[in-house]
Amino acid sequence: MSLFSPIPNDDPAALGTRPLADRMRPRTLDEFVGQEHLVGPGKPLRVQIERDDPTSPASRRSSRS
Repeated sequence: MSLFSPIPNDDPAALGTRPLADRMRPRTLDEFVGQEHLVGPGKPLRVQIERDDPTSPASRRSSRS
């Protein structure tokens, strides 16, 4: 396997060849465990991600002062 070869998709036959971290990684915000105060429905980080807003919440907070 090359360092830059694509990681196999969810093909059951290829499942064992994917690294454990890749297999366990959440694919959606709903799969995250914990941090509901940030990524729960309607919460700040989730809203920012859903809007595809790349700015930092910290930079917005300081500009309001």
